[in-house]
Amino acid sequence: MFTVKEAAEIMGISPHSLRFYDKEGLLPTLSRTESRRRMFSYEDLEWVHNIQCWRATGMPLAEIRRYIELAREGDGTIEERYEIILKQRERALE
Repeated sequence: MFTVKEAAEIMGISPHSLRFYDKEGLLPTLSRTESRRRMFSYEDLEWVHNIQCWRATGMPLAEIRRYIELAREGDGTIEERYEIILKQRERALE
């Protein structure tokens, strides 16, 4: 498990960005200590990496949030997630 500072260093982004992602509901598996400090797992860091990639393509936060919600629902949402990615690909290519 990693603190905000450690996770920010690993991912090459600011601690503020990590806190923002959490506040926006983009890190659904993020855990906290008894004193409410955020603790990042490897799974959380994978989500951060994906979020960074999607943001680099200009994907809106609402769509990122929707994709993450669908992913957490399981394999039954693969087609819908694929459509989100295809739609974003088209926007990025424009």
